[in-house]
Amino acid sequence: MKYRTKVILCILVALLGMILMISHLFEKEETINTINNTTNSVIKEFIDVSSTTTTKTTKTTKKAVKTTKKTITKNITTHKDTQNGYKLTHYGWDCKGCSGNTAAGYNVKHTIYYSDSGYGKVRIVAMKNIPLYSIIKIKNYKLGGDITAIVLDRGVGSNVIDLLVESEKKSSQLGIQKGVQIEILRKGR
Repeated sequence: MKYRTKVILCILVALLGMILMISHLFEKEETINTINNTTNSVIKEFIDVSSTTTTKTTKTTKKAVKTTKKTITKNITTHKDTQNGYKLTHYGWDCKGCSGNTAAGYNVKHTIYYSDSGYGKVRIVAMKNIPLYSIIKIKNYKLGGDITAIVLDRGVGSNVIDLLVESEKKSSQLGIQKGVQIEILRKGR
């Protein structure tokens, strides 16, 4: 009985690992919700199957499943950085096709900062798959260490952070930084 429980647990962990990898490929909130629902149903099913074994084995199995679920859920909900990090680019309010207003409706013609009630004065970034008004920490930015920023605009790719700078001319001078890591401090408002 113990061997069968271990095999089932290994299969469950492998399935959850594949689900996690798929979620990183799509990086969409609806995928995350689907994964959470799938995780819950797989864990329920596993607990039902394992409840036929001895009480001691079941308790150990439930603890292992709970720990696995917490780890996977944490990785999913915090949008852990991709393995190779993000590509950081720069853009100016005066870029071709830009109006000077972000997707959130914030006018950036005279500023690259936003005053957030919880985080104070933060930089403005454009990102595609993170909700507007999310607060992120960009780690090890090549021109100044860590930066706290707010997502107020929509970017060009799912793995790209576009940092607002004073002008499009300045953005071309700053170039691209690869392998940037981020931490999501607040998701949405």
